[in-house]
Amino acid sequence: MGMLFLLYAFPALTQIYICRNAEVTFFSSAPIEDIKGESSTALSALNVDSKEVYFKVPIRSFNFHSSLMQEHFNEDYLESDKFPYAEFKGKIIDNIDLTKPGTYMVTVEGNLTIHNVTKTYATKGSVEVKPDSITTHAVFNIKPEDHGVKIPTLLTKNLAENLQVTVDATYHPRPVASK
Repeated sequence: MGMLFLLYAFPALTQIYICRNAEVTFFSSAPIEDIKGESSTALSALNVDSKEVYFKVPIRSFNFHSSLMQEHFNEDYLESDKFPYAEFKGKIIDNIDLTKPGTYMVTVEGNLTIHNVTKTYATKGSVEVKPDSITTHAVFNIKPEDHGVKIPTLLTKNLAENLQVTVDATYHPRPVASK
């Protein structure tokens, strides 16, 4: 479903770059215990012409240092059977040319859907354009409660109010279908 969306969302005449192993990490620093979840299976696409970007990450793909923490994350908080994916649909709003090699500081704006709740975010990030790839990096904060994720009162001291999310992706041009 994800790849089909990517192919239909961006017209064939535009230059699309794909990343099938984007890394998404979230981190919560709290007095009792730091919590870190990591995934390297996010699917992403970048439209070089329109500067639109799309990410889709399976919630169950996040790994934790504790299997119990991973179980609670999937079953109690994110309810990954009911809400299996997090998605971001946005755009680089800066006036840059993604076809010219260089490193650029950019602002990305878009909608992040987690737990079936969509919220608009804007964050700074970097884009490095090379002749055969584009690498992106961004860090931003989210509040679980903004996405309808309920943390039991007993556990609120175990989790910071804001989670720091880091996203890293290396894109390569989508192969052009032969005629």
